[in-house]
Amino acid sequence: MLGKLLRRKGVSESEVKALLARIEASGACYVPALNAFFGRGLQMVHGAEETAHFIHHACRGALRRAAAEQGEALDQQDIFYIRVLEDTLGYFGSRVLYPARPAVREFDLYALYAQPRETVEEQTIYGYREYLEMIDFLVLHKDYELNYRQYHQMPSLLEEGMNYSGERFEFVTRQLGYMLGSELYDAYICGRVAKCYIRSLFFRVLERPGTARELYLSIARKARSPRRRLMV
Repeated sequence: MLGKLLRRKGVSESEVKALLARIEASGACYVPALNAFFGRGLQMVHGAEETAHFIHHACRGALRRAAAEQGEALDQQDIFYIRVLEDTLGYFGSRVLYPARPAVREFDLYALYAQPRETVEEQTIYGYREYLEMIDFLVLHKDYELNYRQYHQMPSLLEEGMNYSGERFEFVTRQLGYMLGSELYDAYICGRVAKCYIRSLFFRVLERPGTARELYLSIARKARSPRRRLMV
């Protein structure tokens, strides 16, 4: 029934599948197209994350519509980073509401390389080669986001990864978002970023060419900065 409702509202088939998969995996999901929560059970971790998604959507709702009305064309890289930032703030908000949620760290990626081929192919929909390519993409991106000025151009692996679709797109954007959300939460708890900065992130207009990428890189630098003074 939810799938039919989403399709009537003009939600793309890929988005419908992603939302239904999210509900199946976590038990709850906030659907911006309907401005409504759907769920089949309450889990504190996922309920807190979906609440943060709702807050983010509410904060930038009018600004988002205004940007869309201006008709500025977004490319795949824009779409990629918008999704990553949505997951970043969703994860960050869930940690604020539920601090016991486990952190998602960059070094966790390296343990994924040790997964046996049989386990990967039995427990996921990915082929083993696809799985390794996604992990390679995530590892390279974590280096690129802090050292991008040292790259003459974006590596081809990153360009390919930003053009993933379906489950692969969902996997890499979610992982990058959760890792950056963990770093942002750590910086917030340690006092390296101020509340007013966090608040501003929820109101940023992302639907403009290049904006989401620049904001992602800015957050990555601030979250990892060793400086002790508050950043505003």
